[in-house]
Amino acid sequence: MIMDQQQVVLDVTKWINEFVTKPNKLLQNLPPCPYARQAMLEDKVKIVVPTEGSVSFAIKEQIINFDHELDLVMLVFDPDTVDADMFEQIVWKWNSTVDSQFVLLDDHPHNEENVNGVIMNHGKYAIVFIQKLDKLNEASDYLK
Repeated sequence: MIMDQQQVVLDVTKWINEFVTKPNKLLQNLPPCPYARQAMLEDKVKIVVPTEGSVSFAIKEQIINFDHELDLVMLVFDPDTVDADMFEQIVWKWNSTVDSQFVLLDDHPHNEENVNGVIMNHGKYAIVFIQKLDKLNEASDYLK
């Protein structure tokens, strides 16, 4: 199935604005990602809906062509086209073999991520998050 790119971007942006950036009492009144709002405001998040090739191909393409002005690239896939466990394995394999300046995270609706009773998944799409490790570490250190 080919996904409507405009609709995917709208859905993911809505999820970021209505969930990811909103304080949550179960997360000590912090949003799931305290930096997402600013990254969105500064246009430092790129949402990509690959139209051809495998998950691995899409990851490789984004890493090779990574825009270092960005904080995050999100690769969004139809979850019915990739098995949840395989999706997770692909992403973690890339983490162990890719240039150490990047970190990749996976989100598949069939692999529920529950943090303190908060379901962190998008729920509709399978997503690979690609970030620069130094920016992620800097943000993590600041939150500590």
